[in-house]
Amino acid sequence: MRWGRRGAALLVFGLLALARGDVLIDNFERPNAPAPWAFSNGPEFPGATGSLTRGVGHAGQGAHLAYDLSHGGHYVSANLSLPSPLAVAAIGFWVKSPPDITIVLRVTDATGQTLQYDLRRPLAGLEAAIWYQQVVPLDAANGWWGGANDGQVHLPLHGLAILAADPPLPGAVGAIDFDDVTGLTSAVSDLDPAQPSLMPAPAGAGDFLSRLGVNIHFTSDNRALDAAQAAGLAWVRMDLIWSAVERSPRQYDWTAYDGLIAALAQRQMKALLILDYGNALYTGANNLPPTTSAALAAFGDFAAAAAQHFAGSGARFEIWNEPNTAGFWPPAAQAAQYAALAHGAVPRVHQGDPNAQVVTGGLSGFDFRFATNYLSLGGGNGADAVGVHPYDCNPPDLLTDRLLLLRGFVAQYVTNAPPVWDTEWGFSSAWFGDGHSSAARQQQAVRVAQELLFAGAAGFPLIIYYDLRDDGMTATNVEHNFGLLANDYTEKPAMQAVKALASVARGRRFSGFLEPAGASLVALRFDGLTNTVLALSTFGPVRQATVTVPTNATATDCLGAPLALLNWTNRLAWTLQATNGPIYVWLPEPGQAASLSPLLHGTWQAGAGVTLTFDLPTGLPGTLLASTNLTDWSVRANLFGSGPTRYLDTQSLAWPRRYYQLRVGP
Repeated sequence: MRWGRRGAALLVFGLLALARGDVLIDNFERPNAPAPWAFSNGPEFPGATGSLTRGVGHAGQGAHLAYDLSHGGHYVSANLSLPSPLAVAAIGFWVKSPPDITIVLRVTDATGQTLQYDLRRPLAGLEAAIWYQQVVPLDAANGWWGGANDGQVHLPLHGLAILAADPPLPGAVGAIDFDDVTGLTSAVSDLDPAQPSLMPAPAGAGDFLSRLGVNIHFTSDNRALDAAQAAGLAWVRMDLIWSAVERSPRQYDWTAYDGLIAALAQRQMKALLILDYGNALYTGANNLPPTTSAALAAFGDFAAAAAQHFAGSGARFEIWNEPNTAGFWPPAAQAAQYAALAHGAVPRVHQGDPNAQVVTGGLSGFDFRFATNYLSLGGGNGADAVGVHPYDCNPPDLLTDRLLLLRGFVAQYVTNAPPVWDTEWGFSSAWFGDGHSSAARQQQAVRVAQELLFAGAAGFPLIIYYDLRDDGMTATNVEHNFGLLANDYTEKPAMQAVKALASVARGRRFSGFLEPAGASLVALRFDGLTNTVLALSTFGPVRQATVTVPTNATATDCLGAPLALLNWTNRLAWTLQATNGPIYVWLPEPGQAASLSPLLHGTWQAGAGVTLTFDLPTGLPGTLLASTNLTDWSVRANLFGSGPTRYLDTQSLAWPRRYYQLRVGP
């Protein structure tokens, strides 16, 4: 990426090279650094302490801003009065920060107005220990006061500050590091799809479609399932209601669910079944959760029986739904009670089917207090994943730090640190006005496109959208308007957004992120056998972002409709608007086919053979070959892409060594 039409600021091997007009504000290489920056404890909110010192930077030395909010306060900051007024379009800097704090930029303009920019950690390289780049266009303030007090930056700038602020959990103690603070004359991103410095996609994230699913509320509806399959969705999530299955003690009737599993199998789809809700036989009422030892034992028997009955279908199991809410855990959610339920039910699922995967109940939002409480009590022990419903990420770019923080708590409290699954997340068109209006449904579609794109890029192994079909017909009822389909089964724009993303992901691998794109632009690359597609979106507080691409590119919007890219000095350009959602840029670049070759990972057990695991993109054929000498190859299997795949090779056990390759394509 370059900032500016003529190669403004270019990152090369980690060094920031400035072009004419750009200004290096500080790289902290002076002996007295970080002076003249000054520490502030945010005195308008008493209680915060900390310090500003020189530290290790992104390259060489940097600034180290420590914070202690354990006794109150909202933020600490490093403040700089600019020695000379500065007329720039954006501020860029490198930062390393823990996920328990928000990075904020403030600037003071020529009128004395302070403008604030609450920033997001980028999706690329979602790790706490790495440096990442912020590029903040100054027209994207989300707060302002003083001076002109109009939210518009009036150049030149007279000061700036970098804050560590507003932790998601009170009492945060830690530090951020920042470096290479730069004033940029342009925030235009010249994207090079073939750049070698691609930041790789998260492990296992190459196949988008195999990870996408949708919530349903039925056991029989072929019309709805056909629509889900046509949209490219691989999973459905459905309540496996205890009281509906067990009407007499330890007598289970799976008939309705057998029909659902069979209908899914006909469509090459699978189920995430939620083991949920009470049973009056044991809990006193069907809406009350099991809390007594007898009720917990009965629920465990139900979980084991379900796993045993559906063994071989590929079904996965979720232990309850949103146990951190009184609505689903009446009369009041209690982490200790849920921990007891999950601690007992997880091993019972594995007892019923050792191959079944089980996830803890998805919490409503990133409820860190509830999560840490139940996980610290053993509620995640033995689980294959920990569930979350990121409804508090609205807009969806709020996801990154919250997900990273939850992953850290999972690693702290659960042996083997299982992954986090997104087992429910959706947007109601009624949140945007009249839920049946075209404007509200369009905004729902934008949010759906962002949700699925960002969740996929973040590496969730499972992503469930809520839900498939509107649950009612009242335009102002939030619960009636989450669907991809209207109640009469007609497609809403949200369904078109899902199909547009599926058309990008089908037959292509998500290879990684164009680097560097900064935190204000998401740029994902999908590699196919004959072409490359870039998925582009604004990110964070940025309302718009201009990009340029090669002249052989075409583009579609988040609903799949063509866009007319603009000519831009031997490039094509487009300005992304946050309100319009992602766009997809298509490039006829046949040279990317090699990027589709999945990595093969093998384990050897004497007398049993070699177990190979790999990720073959959905919809693509593949051939697995083996050799003892890297010259003569024999076919081991002909495969068809279905995402993560495991193959056991038991042939030629006496070979002293063997090599494998996976060829993708016909």
